[in-house]
Amino acid sequence: MTEEKDLSDRVSELVQQIKTVNDRAEAKKAAGETPSAEIDGKHELAAKAAAYDALLLDANQTKALAAKRDGDAEMEERVAAAVKAALKNVRTPSIAAMIGQGPASNDGSRYIPAAGLSAHPVMKA
Repeated sequence: MTEEKDLSDRVSELVQQIKTVNDRAEAKKAAGETPSAEIDGKHELAAKAAAYDALLLDANQTKALAAKRDGDAEMEERVAAAVKAALKNVRTPSIAAMIGQGPASNDGSRYIPAAGLSAHPVMKA
């Protein structure tokens, strides 16, 4: 805040100085003299004022962007929390549970690998 106030004060001082130099230039014109020194001084003061004004604008934009970034981060946190709460009980079972890796059933419906094959006669002996 103090940097912004300091920059704003400097710009105001330079604008006041430009007005003073402009008044002197007008007085010289009225007297029939050429105000070349005043014109050069006015251009230098205007360049300084523009530089301070650019710094002030940059400081204001930085502050505004920081505020927006903070607001966006807060909004993302709220959205993430809302989505997590909404989807908490909507989960589907895992693939392993869907395939049947759960507890064995007693109805005999489980696959037995060699159930359809008969043993070779050599193996029976």
